[in-house]
Amino acid sequence: MEQLFFRSEAFPSGVNCTSSLSSYSLFCIASGAGILGVSYWMSIIVLVFVMSGILPAVTAIPHWYLTWSFMLTSTAVDGGDHLAANLTLLLIPLTVMDRRMWNWKRDDSYKNRSAWVCYIAYGVLLLWTLQMMGVYFQASVAKFSVLEWSDGTALWY
Repeated sequence: MEQLFFRSEAFPSGVNCTSSLSSYSLFCIASGAGILGVSYWMSIIVLVFVMSGILPAVTAIPHWYLTWSFMLTSTAVDGGDHLAANLTLLLIPLTVMDRRMWNWKRDDSYKNRSAWVCYIAYGVLLLWTLQMMGVYFQASVAKFSVLEWSDGTALWY
């Protein structure tokens, strides 16, 4: 975590708590209380539960809160961190309505759910798709200004 929250003159604790929203993030709260190491372990525990797929309805909001906190407070943040925070936020309605005990089990009960649950799920998937389309569109348009991409020689390397 030292590489993600590296100390500098601007950020002696390694955590960027300069914005008004960042004071609500996990890492700023822990840094202010002097227990930044505990927040690292809390993050690892949350991410292990998310990766295992246990109780997706329960882990959705902590997963988003963790990615949002990291996006706001890391001193080495990039566009992927913003995208991760956006996509985990979009996943909350989809996963909160998930009744399975874990993600890796096939869900056949969706056929018996009400229509509004399906509309919300498809709406979330549509927003997710639009977000990714926007990212890839921006990346492809940005390549037009690079000579190697515009004349095709980048494909040979």
